[in-house]
Amino acid sequence: MDYSAFLNQYKDKDPNQLRLKLIKPDMPIDERERIEHFIVGLECRRKFRGKFRNLLQAFEDFEFPSLLAGEQASHEAVSAYHAEIVKSLPEFPFRRFIDMTSGLGMDFIAIAGISGGSEKNCRCVALDIDFDKSRILGRNLKLIGKGTDEGIAMAQAIAGDSIEYIRELRKDLSEKINRDSFEDRESFENNKQNSIEGKNLIFVDPARRDSGNGRLYDPKDCMPDIPGNLEMIMEVADVLLIKNSPMLEPTELLKYFPRVRRIHIVSYKNECKEVLLEIAKNFEGFEGTRIVNIKDSSDSAGYINEVFDIPSEDSGLTLPSHINHSELEEALKSEHPVYLYEPNAGVMKTGAWGYLSRCFPDLKKASANTHIFLSRRLYKDFPGRVAEIEELIDKAAKKRLKGEKINVVSRNHPLSPEKIISDIKLKSSPKADRFLYAITIDDSGKGLPVMLLTHIVK
Repeated sequence: MDYSAFLNQYKDKDPNQLRLKLIKPDMPIDERERIEHFIVGLECRRKFRGKFRNLLQAFEDFEFPSLLAGEQASHEAVSAYHAEIVKSLPEFPFRRFIDMTSGLGMDFIAIAGISGGSEKNCRCVALDIDFDKSRILGRNLKLIGKGTDEGIAMAQAIAGDSIEYIRELRKDLSEKINRDSFEDRESFENNKQNSIEGKNLIFVDPARRDSGNGRLYDPKDCMPDIPGNLEMIMEVADVLLIKNSPMLEPTELLKYFPRVRRIHIVSYKNECKEVLLEIAKNFEGFEGTRIVNIKDSSDSAGYINEVFDIPSEDSGLTLPSHINHSELEEALKSEHPVYLYEPNAGVMKTGAWGYLSRCFPDLKKASANTHIFLSRRLYKDFPGRVAEIEELIDKAAKKRLKGEKINVVSRNHPLSPEKIISDIKLKSSPKADRFLYAITIDDSGKGLPVMLLTHIVK
């Protein structure tokens, strides 16, 4: 029985029960490993059918080396955004693309798909230190190619040390220049630009786990060591894209990596997934930070990228004004609606409150440490959630809301969402479009906890 037949026959079966039933102690090792691989494929298709929904619908025989590989891989929407970044680079199209840590291959497949394409105009190499991951990715590339020997045009999966591969590639390219004869200095420099520096893209997602499965945050501790080999890598790369932990602060990363042209803070459904650095050989200055929040579109197969750019010249020194309790009460008594703005995860990470206030000048921050904004003006292009305030919650309102389906958000408030739900006896529902915001506002220089009942506008 082959992989496809196994998936079809046992698609409704429990994987652990299948292991007990199909894997026997006296079975040859290779046969045992083959069945285990099939069962892992079944498990992964179930566990990651949302994460890789388009890929798995298009390629039923797509293989997985392990559950861990699926967990560590980029969401397909994030991989698609990586491909959009590549396509928008001024250096695009590239003549060589190297993924130094391909893993399951989601980023490699997305970028190689737009870099190589059917014209085979870019050589794409997926590297991984794990032989099994590389071998299975090679099979998946042929599957995606549908009948071509190469799979994705000019794509190749190689098992090995990516630092050594880059080092050997640099050596080979340098030797090629030295072998060639040139009539003058200008022709030499042109050939050097085309051979070594021009049109080469390198992508890397360093492993952020140690041998004991503990988390690593310092880029110098991750594998491969990109900071320690950056100069050598940039002799080959025209552009280097580096994925970093979402836990790291963008400004901290700039200490490790010079020549960062742009920072991309990427979230999916308002959960920050990564801080991606775009490093360029021909660096002319930092261009700023791009915040991207990816959402599912109404089309079940598609995604929408909400983009908010913070330019490099934003100093972050301008402070937004704050609202006090009396201002809030007066605003809520008027006939005009009052809106509450909660920045998305990427904006929260930057803390660019001054720039946000300049983009949306009628916003007032709740307090210095409460990252919620209020305004009488509706900004539908605000990067985050927008809600209209219904009322300021008092004791009578708490009694009236008992048993209602309302989501609770606590921002710099002494009570947790769980405590508020319990005290008011609310019914929390992820599908509810009403939100109770528990925040602290600036009241004459002092923090005053308040609760605001809202309904979602955007």
